[in-house]
Amino acid sequence: MNSVKRINKEYRNILKDPLENIIIKINEDNIYEINFLIIGNTLPYTDGYYWGLLKLDHNFPWKPPSIHLKTPNGRFHIDKDICFNNTNFHIEDWNPSWTIKTILLGFYSFMLEDNNNDTLGAIKTTYEEKIEYAKNSLEYNKTFNNFEKIFDLKNHKNIKNIDIDLNE
Repeated sequence: MNSVKRINKEYRNILKDPLENIIIKINEDNIYEINFLIIGNTLPYTDGYYWGLLKLDHNFPWKPPSIHLKTPNGRFHIDKDICFNNTNFHIEDWNPSWTIKTILLGFYSFMLEDNNNDTLGAIKTTYEEKIEYAKNSLEYNKTFNNFEKIFDLKNHKNIKNIDIDLNE
């Protein structure tokens, strides 16, 4: 199976069975770029909206992706590739059976660990600072013109009981 077919198949599966707190959107202009939005459901990230980009290699799944966050979060630098075992920083650990879904679940789990401040892309902040980043994350994301176009939060079935006015 070539990479485009694999990505399309995985994306169809994601649409049928979405993750509870991660919205995944393929870039319509480049199938190898996947926008994701982690909706924090664990302290200190609770109620935070963390926008990131998963960049798949053109030889996916045979080569690992890169990943970075666009939203300040207190755990990782923004717009810098993040080192963890499901990325191009650890080619030796890469397993082609990993999917877009499992990569992003693993990434969120890694984000929650908060004990790897020495990993490439990580920053050190306090618990309270992370809570503050969570509170400000949606407002920050709204400063990007394409945020609302990519993530239709008002109509997303995985978001419960939120009142968001993206046009403020």
